[in-house]
Amino acid sequence: MEPTLHDADYLLANKLIYLRFNPKSLKEWLTFINVEGEAPVFACHPPSQRDVVIFSRENPATGYFVKRVVGEPGDLVEVRRGQIFINGTALDEPYITALSKDSSGPALVPTHSHYVLGDNRSASSDSRLWGPIPEESIMGRAWVSF
Repeated sequence: MEPTLHDADYLLANKLIYLRFNPKSLKEWLTFINVEGEAPVFACHPPSQRDVVIFSRENPATGYFVKRVVGEPGDLVEVRRGQIFINGTALDEPYITALSKDSSGPALVPTHSHYVLGDNRSASSDSRLWGPIPEESIMGRAWVSF
């Protein structure tokens, strides 16, 4: 994630911002509200474009990753000579100091998934390799680094 974060940095994460709950269980406790659907919902809001998120891939025991969200559910993400395009529009990324030369996509981000990229694009393993990540794997948003 350089230049945003560095190897020796400590990172505090906000885990409450992406707190998810099942609407059915809420209905059991608050019987006076009308809740539709069974898919988990976010108490505040889901991860959004440019958020720096912490997530695990398959097994948290294998470690955590820190990447930036560039694509939200329903977005068409394409990389052209290092420039990110979301639904055909170039994404302004002032935090990127050097563009890579690679191209990939287009990739459609599925429902309940996010497309994440590292800020050090030429040396990052991210959604260009893995594909979009499921939202349930996102543990929190990077809050403070020191």
